[in-house]
Amino acid sequence: MKLSESAGYWREIGIHTHHRLSLGSPRSVQLQVAALVGDHSIVASWSAYTSSGPSRWAVVAVTDDGRLIHVEMEFDVAEYDRDAEAQLHRQRQQVTVVVHDASARRLSEAVSLSFGGVSQRFDRFDRPSRDQVDVSDVRLRFPDGSEIDLGIDQSSIHDSDDRARSDELIQAIRSHAGL
Repeated sequence: MKLSESAGYWREIGIHTHHRLSLGSPRSVQLQVAALVGDHSIVASWSAYTSSGPSRWAVVAVTDDGRLIHVEMEFDVAEYDRDAEAQLHRQRQQVTVVVHDASARRLSEAVSLSFGGVSQRFDRFDRPSRDQVDVSDVRLRFPDGSEIDLGIDQSSIHDSDDRARSDELIQAIRSHAGL
């Protein structure tokens, strides 16, 4: 399968798979996402990274043609990111990878978008917002009964860029799915 050689394409894949608590997503995560995105572009995304124990990466992205890309991968090494991947590769050490999900679904087929929790959003001065809320346990369900956990818990997001990124993903899903 041929993927783009464009530096701009790979820069975008890197941006959309990045998590601020890492030095960048492992190349193997980026390759999984790129294989599903194909020659389209990503309009919004969210990445989750758990560094302790086995490292876990999850990426949810919406493409310009209305698909939901979902990738969840687990690595048997703690703090596994792009830098750790490069170091272990140079040392010729193997890492066990488990792909829990790598799928693309048409958002037009989604039947529901649910929020397990909704709470008051506060601004940086700790004043309640009148026009914004924080959502958590955000899930998207499809006709076959399958459900995708988007991995978003805005009540625990303190970085304004991360909050905006999660808002953009939810808006893109609503726009493409009509939910």
